[in-house]
Amino acid sequence: MTLRGGSLPGGPAREVCALAEASPDREVCGFVLEGPAGQEVVPAPNVAQDPRRGFLIAPEVVLSVLRRADAAGRRLVALYHSHPRGGARLSSRDLAELIVDGQPTLPGVELWVMGLEGGKVQELRSFSWDGEAYREMAARLPPFAR
Repeated sequence: MTLRGGSLPGGPAREVCALAEASPDREVCGFVLEGPAGQEVVPAPNVAQDPRRGFLIAPEVVLSVLRRADAAGRRLVALYHSHPRGGARLSSRDLAELIVDGQPTLPGVELWVMGLEGGKVQELRSFSWDGEAYREMAARLPPFAR
């Protein structure tokens, strides 16, 4: 799966949007893995101090997901999260957490952001590191062929 081609895959897009809509008052977050058997969405607990305004995945959860993916011959291809009240853009808080010393904390991993309004996903955007900054690679508007 690659989002660099300008479109978001239907199955994972539907699944992450359903997760966001099931918890519309807090940022949901997790991972998308890819391997020979296809894609897998792996939700992660949001342990941010205020999950209505930010997301934080515990380091031990990240490590566990990476180990599980490696053991299964899969790779981490995307990190997703939602914005309960706002657009599907990377916020300054997102960027501060996802870039350290001018480099992405998860090199080669796309970032998916869902923007909700009234509890419904209005858009899903994908961002990829271009060597200097995260750039938008693809956008998708509902419906997501549910």
